[in-house]
Amino acid sequence: MQIQQGEYQQALTSLEHADKGASNREIALAKVRAHYKLKQYEQALKQARLAKQIAPDDAVESWLTFLKKRQQMQRS
Repeated sequence: MQIQQGEYQQALTSLEHADKGASNREIALAKVRAHYKLKQYEQALKQARLAKQIAPDDAVESWLTFLKKRQQMQRS
């Protein structure tokens, strides 16, 4: 809910304590979105990699592809 309201830093704090009602994959993906919105791109990429280890799927792969391309563009 906090992510939807644009409260990304608060969302990250809440997600650190999340353990009921959401899977580890959902928590990791929510952290990816929050870090991305906070322009913490390296952290977002780390969380996407963690999400892939937990449960690889199309959403995780999309984030990984997007964040890796973004990283490559910044280095160019």
